[in-house]
Amino acid sequence: MEFYGNTIFEWLIAGIIIITGFFIAKLVYWICKNILRKFTKNTKTDIDDLLIDNIEEPFVFAIIIFGFWISTQYLNISEGWSAAFENTIYVLFAINITWLVSRIFTAGVTKYLEPLVEKTESDLDDQLLPIVKKGINITIWTLGILVGLNNVGINVSAVLAGLGIGGIAFAMASKDTIANLFAGLTIFTDHPFKINERIKTKEFDGYVREIGLRTTRIETREGSIVIVPNNKITNETIENISIEKFRRVDTIIYISNTMHFEKVTTAVDVIMKIISKYEAVESHKVGFCDFNEFSFGIRVVYNIKKCNDFKEYIEKQNEINLLIIQQLNNQDISFPKRIINTE
Repeated sequence: MEFYGNTIFEWLIAGIIIITGFFIAKLVYWICKNILRKFTKNTKTDIDDLLIDNIEEPFVFAIIIFGFWISTQYLNISEGWSAAFENTIYVLFAINITWLVSRIFTAGVTKYLEPLVEKTESDLDDQLLPIVKKGINITIWTLGILVGLNNVGINVSAVLAGLGIGGIAFAMASKDTIANLFAGLTIFTDHPFKINERIKTKEFDGYVREIGLRTTRIETREGSIVIVPNNKITNETIENISIEKFRRVDTIIYISNTMHFEKVTTAVDVIMKIISKYEAVESHKVGFCDFNEFSFGIRVVYNIKKCNDFKEYIEKQNEINLLIIQQLNNQDISFPKRIINTE
């Protein structure tokens, strides 16, 4: 007695093979979970634990697929159904292998790379890693599916050509977004600035608060948040104020000309001693540079060593200015009573 071209015994054999495949898969899964995992936990390396955790499920799925394929060898199936079934098996195997590679890659990144990224001071790599991980995973799955389709006789070249035409149309429609994405990658790789650093362009002066793939958020010195497209930032000249080695102060201090001229020399000496003894100052110059009907001008140029923020620069300059005023007053050196226009 036959059903669909096969005897009951042949259908029974095929069913037993499929059930045996499920049983073997279940047994392998149990061995991996209860025996191999306990063994790998006692080893010094974590690589074997990572491999066992990620290959067990794809390996079990492969056994089940193989059981279905073996069962068909004992059945008389028409050429059309046989070809369709074999193509399905090929695709399933390709998907299974792709799944295995993707699982191992993701687990490796999570286990080894992410902890290293978290230890770095920069936040850029923390933002970039998930994007790179997702992009590589998409590439792995795309290649796996294309290999599977190629094995079943589908013209992959035609599919890629269609995707290429669609990609060109998509790129033309979203060229600004793509330009910003590439600009974001440029910021991630070149590191022209980092989070919380102060930068200055033609339009903006403020602190970088967030760097994304498409836009960068800058908090201006007035306290407002400006969202700037990455493409606009990378196409401009950027002054990274936070990485400057020093901050130069170049000013003229005016004293009254009603005093004896020797007071000018005294004032120069006083200012020179104050600046030269100040620890945060380097490369200083002081000299008599200007005079008019109301005052004598003393030019003071010095560099304040690198500080943590702009506020610290202001505080140090404020300390120096107060010391200069105090010491000049102690020497009975007065300032002009009339406001001098220095422009």
